[in-house]
Amino acid sequence: MTRRAPYDGPVAGRRDRLTAGVRRELRAPIAPSTGALLLFWASLTPSLLPRSAFFQGLVAGAAALIGYALGWLSGWVVRRCGGRLTGTTRRRAWWVLGVAALVGTVVMVTAYVRWERALRAQVAKDFSGAVSIRVRFASRLPKWPAACHEVPQRTD
Repeated sequence: MTRRAPYDGPVAGRRDRLTAGVRRELRAPIAPSTGALLLFWASLTPSLLPRSAFFQGLVAGAAALIGYALGWLSGWVVRRCGGRLTGTTRRRAWWVLGVAALVGTVVMVTAYVRWERALRAQVAKDFSGAVSIRVRFASRLPKWPAACHEVPQRTD
């Protein structure tokens, strides 16, 4: 009985095509990524009132979405005018964006936490988040069991 060598010709080719397809689908354009990053950072700047973590997350997500759309539009305009990043320039631009994103996000989140603490100290109000909003809302509701089952008092 002879041993057969493993056959990996077309299988390896399929695997390479699959990973290339996944990489292509997960690839993000640089202009929209830059726009999303810049508006995400802008959402971390101080406001007039302190924001809860939940609300800050909503604001940051909406800002990043709008930044992505504006970046896509600016990228489309640049491409229509003939500008395009290719080869080494494209790789360098992604490296610069990646390093800037990492360093800038650490700096902005740190600054955001400091700004929020200072703002809360000035306003002298503790925003503990969405739970406190629900508790405040629920405390203003009428007391349903007592209101529905009130027994009239006798006046003799």
